Parts: sequence; C-alpha cells; structure tokens
Amino acid sequence: MSKTNANHSLPEVEKQAFSIEEWRARWGFGRNFTYDLIASGKLKSTKLGRKRIITARQDREFADTIEAEAKQ
Repeated sequence: MSKTNANHSLPEVEKQAFSIEEWRARWGFGRNFTYDLIASGKLKSTKLGRKRIITARQDREFADTIEAEAKQ
C-alpha cells in the first residue's frame, strides 16, 4: 500500500464550470440579478438536464462585455 506524503499537494485545477450559486457568490451578485442577466442575454449559461451552469468561457465573455461597456 502506498502512503500519501503530506508535503505533496495536488496542483490547483482551474474550475471549468460554475453552478448559478457558485457564480453569483464569485461575483457578489444576488440570485434575482443573476437570473435577470441570463434572461437579458448579458450572461450566457448552459443547461445540463435540469441544472443550469455557467462555463469558464461564459464567465470570461461576461467579464469582457462589462469591461467593454464600462469603457464606453
């Protein structure tokens, strides 16, 4: 049997998708505001079965969009 060395940790993996709750907490937005962003098309999301997620790409696109709007 192999033992795990406490000095070695696994490398951090960049998260590729967020639940609505994770995403809104990450941005500090309320639940209703987040769903309003999705409904307006400002925030893209993906539906997997009954679950809605926001991919890392969709998160970056949202950040780029609001940055561009702020510059105008």
